Parts: sequence; C-alpha cells; structure tokens
Amino acid sequence: MSQLSVWFIKLGIYPDLIEPGKPQQNGVHERMHRTLKQEATIPPASSMRAQQRKFDGFREEFNQVRPHEAIGMQPKSINLLAE
Repeated sequence: MSQLSVWFIKLGIYPDLIEPGKPQQNGVHERMHRTLKQEATIPPASSMRAQQRKFDGFREEFNQVRPHEAIGMQPKSINLLAE
C-alpha cells in the first residue's frame, strides 16, 4: 500500500480499487475524463496559458455549475449558498 493510501485510510477515506486494465469498473471517472477531453482539449488552445484557462473553465463548470446527483440534482454553487 502506498503512503498516500495509508494516509487516506487514517483519515477514514478508503481506496476503491479496480482490476488492472478494467476501466469499465470505474465508469463515472472514465466518463469525466472523456468529457474533459472533449470540452477542454479539442481543439487545443493556442498557448499554455490559454489551455490552462480552458481547464479552469471546465473545472468550474464540472464542480460548481452542473447538477450533482448526491445533492438532489442541484448545482454545487446553489448548495454552497444555502450553507
């Protein structure tokens, strides 16, 4: 086990391992990568700075704006306002 895994376990976070070469066992994560590639890298930006802006925009949309099943299909930003 890696030091990172041990640290996570001490924090109460348990790694969920999949079999090597079986990405279908982690479909949600694989889907996020496919969406990231489509929205932030095709076509690539003209510079590293512009590419970083595309990644930052994707992260903001993905984490704050889009609906999240775990919070009743509300965007996280709405949930943060309620706190």
